[in-house]
Amino acid sequence: MEKIDADRPIVKSLQGGKVSYTLFENRSTCVASIYWHNFEGQKIKYADIEPNGTHSMKTYEEHPWSAQDPTTGKILPIDKNPVFYPRHNPTTHERVYIDNPTDVTNITDKEKDIDDTEDHNKGIESFGEAKGCPAWVRRKLRN
Repeated sequence: MEKIDADRPIVKSLQGGKVSYTLFENRSTCVASIYWHNFEGQKIKYADIEPNGTHSMKTYEEHPWSAQDPTTGKILPIDKNPVFYPRHNPTTHERVYIDNPTDVTNITDKEKDIDDTEDHNKGIESFGEAKGCPAWVRRKLRN
């Protein structure tokens, strides 16, 4: 597995994977910027979603996504995780929810207070294995 350092694996997309159609719904009180983590682990901004707004996306199972408040840089959980991995859904859009960090009990205070800096993965690179990352993706990353 590629590492930033010994304790922090990079969250990045893997080649291949099955198609997934995802509908991101912003239930937070702020604009949510959604980011795809590319094959090098860089975050690529795809959309800004207003509160109560939605954005549909064709993506792939092995392509991780995250959301942030563009004003504060705070991580906004997608389906209660700091990193979202789409599930195979080839015909209909799977609805996933973006929430305020305080609305989710499984996100620690440390995770809520992480600010985005020059390191494109700051705050989420170490969460890919621990939260939201399916077991089959973790196995693939290790090989």
